[in-house]
Amino acid sequence: MAGWNIAHDAHGARRVPSPGASVLLQTISRGALHQWAGTLVGLNEDALVLMVPPEALGALWRGAGQGVVVTLHEGGHEYVFDSVVLEIAEAPRPTVRLRVPDRIFPIERREYYRLTKLIRPRAAELLAGEEGARQPLRAVISNISGGGLQFLAPQPVSTGSLVRMEVPLSTLDDTLEVKVQVLAVRAPEEGRSLYRISGRFRDLPERDRRRLMQFIFREQIELRRRGLA
Repeated sequence: MAGWNIAHDAHGARRVPSPGASVLLQTISRGALHQWAGTLVGLNEDALVLMVPPEALGALWRGAGQGVVVTLHEGGHEYVFDSVVLEIAEAPRPTVRLRVPDRIFPIERREYYRLTKLIRPRAAELLAGEEGARQPLRAVISNISGGGLQFLAPQPVSTGSLVRMEVPLSTLDDTLEVKVQVLAVRAPEEGRSLYRISGRFRDLPERDRRRLMQFIFREQIELRRRGLA
């Protein structure tokens, strides 16, 4: 099944999930995250079928076209992918048919699902030299994952530099502080003035990585709901 292609699999192998694998569905309704535990009961080249609790088929499900994020537990590992609802059914049991995803991402690897969206950090600064030496930095995040981010800035920074950012995870006061070690700097394209700077997170606690990934999943669901992804 071509659709089930694990990103950056070390051996180039494809994993086809088995019926009976447990799943966690997540979707957005009225600005809130909702999730249900379910079971994979069938799959083919066009769709996969999940058995879900009856309450998952209530008013929160808009039916065909609704975006979801699914966490799949298979063979002692966790994988994540986003998809779109094709059809829901109440009988003979509550089920949801989803479009087969293009790729699924192993959560335990350092390859992470990536959100492409402009996010303005609540604070950003370059940690220069000795401890405590900080230089304010004008930056806008252009994409982010559980492993790192890319940001746009009007001035370059040196490869290997350390940048501290406060990333907003919601419209409220939920903020995640991260340190980003710069890996690559791309000069502005012709006619543009911003540098593209990519880096990986340094010393990010696993609990904070999980918070960040939940934020990314919620945002991806909302983008799909609005037809922007």
